[in-house]
Parts: sequence; C-alpha cells; structure tokens
Amino acid sequence: MTRARGAALPLSRKGLLAAAALAALVVPSAPPPLAPVAATAPTAGPALRTPVAALAEALDCDARLDLARGRTPILLVPGTIESAEQVYDGGYRKVLGAAGHPVCVIRRLRGGGLGDLQENAEYVVYAVRAMEARAGRRISVIGHSQGGTLPLWALRFWPDLSGRIDDFVALAGAPGGVTLATVLCLPGRCPEAAWQFRPGSNWTTALRAEPLPRGTDVTSIGSATDEIVQPSPRATSTNGGTDIVIQRDLCPLRLVGHLSILVDAAAYALTRDALDHPGPADPKRVGRAACAKTAFTGVDARMARTVEAAPQLVADAVFRGHGTDREPALRGYAARRQDAN
Repeated sequence: MTRARGAALPLSRKGLLAAAALAALVVPSAPPPLAPVAATAPTAGPALRTPVAALAEALDCDARLDLARGRTPILLVPGTIESAEQVYDGGYRKVLGAAGHPVCVIRRLRGGGLGDLQENAEYVVYAVRAMEARAGRRISVIGHSQGGTLPLWALRFWPDLSGRIDDFVALAGAPGGVTLATVLCLPGRCPEAAWQFRPGSNWTTALRAEPLPRGTDVTSIGSATDEIVQPSPRATSTNGGTDIVIQRDLCPLRLVGHLSILVDAAAYALTRDALDHPGPADPKRVGRAACAKTAFTGVDARMARTVEAAPQLVADAVFRGHGTDREPALRGYAARRQDAN
C-alpha cells in the first residue's frame, strides 16, 4: 500500500557448500505461460546496458498484476546460484500469492549471479519499472542473499525507483560485504561478484557511501547464525534502512541459516509486518509469538527439508569457469558519485 516515509561467527565450508545445494535438490518444472511484461523506458538514472529482451525474459509475472486491484504487487529476487523456482515457489511465492498479492519473480540472475553486480542490478531496475507500469501502482520487493542486496544498489543509483517501491525487505542481504568473499578470492582468482562482495570493495564502499533515498521503507533481516553472511550484524547493515537481527531483536538463541531463513517463521512474520503496516518492520509489533514455530504456515514440506538439511557439494563445481583476477571497475555513474564523496 502507498505510505508516507516513515560477534561475528566463524565461517564454515559447510555453509558455503550448502548455498549450492538447492540447485541439485529441487527438480524444476515448467512455469505456466503468462502474458509478457512490456518494456518501459528509463525515466531517471543511468541507461541500462543489458538488452531489454534479456531483462524481459527473466521476469515472470502473475497474470493478476494486470488487474490493478487487490493487495500490493510483490517482486521476488533470487540470490547467487539460485532460481526463483527453487527458493520461492514453495514458500514466499506460494503463500503471498494465496494471500492476494500479485507476485512476479526474476527467474534467475544471468550466469547465476556470479558476474558483475552492476549488471545484475539492472534486472531489478527493469523489473520494478515494468511491474509498476503494468500494475499502475507502487510495488514492494523481497530479495534473498544477493537478491537482498541488488535492490539497494538500484535504489541508490536510479532515483525514480524510490517512488515506485513501497517496501523493500532483504532476507540475508549483504550490503556490508562478507568475509567469505575475501576467503574465496585469496588464490587471486574468483567470481566477479565475490570480488565485489568483499568488505571494503569498491562496490560495497560505493553502495554505503550515502544514505538510501527517502520514499521506500527498507527492512534488512539478518541472522547471527547465518553460515555465509558474516560478520553479523555489519554484513546485513544498511545505510538508512531498519536493520534487524533475528536473535538480537526477536528470538534469542534461534538457529536460522542462510538458506533456512527462506522458510523461517520469524523472518516471514517480520516480512509480513513490513508489508502490512506503514513503515518498516517492527519486532516489538511482531512479538515473541513468531518464535514459536520453525517454518511459516503454507511452506511446502519438501522445500523446508531441502533448505534445512542441504548436503555438502563440491565448491569448485559452483565457481568453475567464473574466475577473474580483479574486481570489475565501477561504472561511470557510480565512480562519479564516489569521487564526489
């Protein structure tokens, strides 16, 4: 709805490997055909370099988006090596759709999101503009992992988006960078996205250099027991949003991993609180009752088992063929803003 503004844990190889498990465990099924979303021309910010056809092909929308009524449309953004089908169809997409929200997803980031984050963010920019134009009203955005970070970059550098996005909720996003990315890049070669997700990288520094623009209520939900997004709470902290750590602010001693946050009842309750009330999520309003359940109601049992018990996979099977020896250069629009600061 439209509204007014309102101690680090040790990293484990198991946590890294678990992030790849969804791709091997979830059997894909063909989505039903839906009417394509029309392209929309940029109205502010830098021009998009990614071909419009590729951006449009990545966006999969509920046909109800065209009805321009009911609850706020939601865009779901997957993370690195994830597909929307794997991480959302049995959970957030299913349950939010049943609650009356028209839902769109970015099917999968190009190359599994291992490439330049500046390119990946263009998928978010396009999707937000296309959805808002098609629905005729503001939308809200939910993202996981990298998908919980790219919308922050989009909001930072495309000024029109804050007028198009009502709420943005990040689940285990990493705007502060993650120590694991530094470890991955120690051999001197790693994916472009890993270079950029290192704490203190040019990309992370540019993202955090200024507060987020007003107009969108931003809620970042992190977990102190996340195996990948560490150190907590810095890794999930935004510059200008509301930063929540599940254990610190709502459910002490709760175990919530990088993948299990996708089915976690407390994280979902916080997300719904942000969507259903003016302003960002408020843990006090949600209350400790949200801590009584493990998974939120409506999650497919198979998906819950998958994200909570993902087996180890070989890490180089994920990153093979994606290594570079340096961080991608900041694009002109970001470099100029960085120099101005």
